[in-house]
Amino acid sequence: MKGENYINKIDLTKSDNKWLEYHTLTRERTSELKSIDNNKPLSLKIWSIIVTFLSALIFDRFFVEKNIGISFFIYWVVLLVCFYVVNKENIKFRKSMGWFLLIPSLLVSFSYTIHNNIILRSINIVIVPVLFTFSFLLIVYNSLEWYKLNFLQDFFKRIFPLTIENMFKPFSFLKELFTSKNKLKSINKDILLGILVTIPVLFIVLFLLSSSDLIVNYYITHLFSNFNFDFNFGHILIIFLIFIITFGFIWSFNYPIQRLIMNKSEKTTINSSVILVLLISLSFVYLLFTLIQSSYLYTSGKSLPTGITYASYARTGFFQLLLVTLINLSIVYFTTKYIEYKNNKAKKISKILLCLIVLFTINMLYSSHFKLSLYENYYGFTYLRFYVHYTIITIFILLVIALVSIIGEKLSISKCTLVSLLVMYTIINFFNVDGFIAKKNIQRYNATGKLDISYNMSLSADAFEEISSLKDKSNKYTNISDSVDRYIDRTLDYVNSDTHWYEFNIRKNEIKQLRIKN
Repeated sequence: MKGENYINKIDLTKSDNKWLEYHTLTRERTSELKSIDNNKPLSLKIWSIIVTFLSALIFDRFFVEKNIGISFFIYWVVLLVCFYVVNKENIKFRKSMGWFLLIPSLLVSFSYTIHNNIILRSINIVIVPVLFTFSFLLIVYNSLEWYKLNFLQDFFKRIFPLTIENMFKPFSFLKELFTSKNKLKSINKDILLGILVTIPVLFIVLFLLSSSDLIVNYYITHLFSNFNFDFNFGHILIIFLIFIITFGFIWSFNYPIQRLIMNKSEKTTINSSVILVLLISLSFVYLLFTLIQSSYLYTSGKSLPTGITYASYARTGFFQLLLVTLINLSIVYFTTKYIEYKNNKAKKISKILLCLIVLFTINMLYSSHFKLSLYENYYGFTYLRFYVHYTIITIFILLVIALVSIIGEKLSISKCTLVSLLVMYTIINFFNVDGFIAKKNIQRYNATGKLDISYNMSLSADAFEEISSLKDKSNKYTNISDSVDRYIDRTLDYVNSDTHWYEFNIRKNEIKQLRIKN
């Protein structure tokens, strides 16, 4: 049951009593999962317990009361190894979206080693597990259509029910190990005996060697001090919870996905006449809007109505325009997917109108960018304004994809959209957002003498070089100089709080090296 055949589709549409049939199938499903477990070799079960337990120990060591650095990337590599060990029989190395997804998954997890942006770090705590889960799903169940909404159904079915169902199976597998004599014989007793003999001998030899040489004693002492786990109740509870959750999640990929088809329905379509009315109306409204806006916004406010200044006109409305572009993008995507044309003439008219709406939307997108830029010149950069700019760039790419899809028809708009969003999200994780914001605000400060001190001093360690440079430029502004000193002290405390190698962060290390040179 792998690949194409690893997805069971159960059709309940012909059943008179669907509820009774569903529960019957649920019992059969439970029996099927039990049969799969029984057919798995005991050695695989034991290895699965060992690797997932080790991953739980690593989780406790890396993340509990620790700063996150390269540890995040290492942990997910460890989980990837666990996934392979437990499911290697179900994995085939062939062209698959699952293998492609591993690239952004690993890259985004590695971003913790580079930057310290609190917003992206917080979001990635959710995004990275989701990306890896998507990847694992598509590697094992390679026929899943990842670009359709059904894929989300498979995701939630995987992440909750089967994980919970398998969480306590390690204990039944251990019971099986110690109660089944026949299966116990399948495990090499000589190897187990060798391990039992080796452990005490190694301790004795290491003790004698460390006693005989001070240098050897130093290295051995420090080696074991690095792996000193504080086994209080809190740590034990965390290790236990992470262990059973990780085991339940990874072991669940040994089972086929079951889909219950409760109601068969044809593809939802919309008559072209309905959508054409909407497209014609929107095109007319957007044409008028574009003509009115262009005559004022891009001409520095010449002939503005009485009582409206160019500054107030230009600095408002960018969020509303951005929302309209998102609505238009949704309409274009929805129309290209669900519209049903009566004839070629209606199809051609619809294509022309869709292209016009895309072009009008691109103009709105530029207007939003233009207004936001003017607003930033007046008030400065913030996280929100930066991410809005990045969203505008992303939407522009999606609009280009939509335009090509409308004209060419052969391009899969859903696939290209999802891949583009994934690429853009990966890129932003490797961009120094805090440093960029600080740099732009300092440039504005040099030009106008205006600076939001409290906001800029709240930026992360990624802006250290830029903020530190203010000290040389703010001698006559005591309040700025004092704020910079407080920012430097706070950042250095944060940087020096790392006491373990797995908390390593490139930006923090650069700050340490910079302070050493100075």
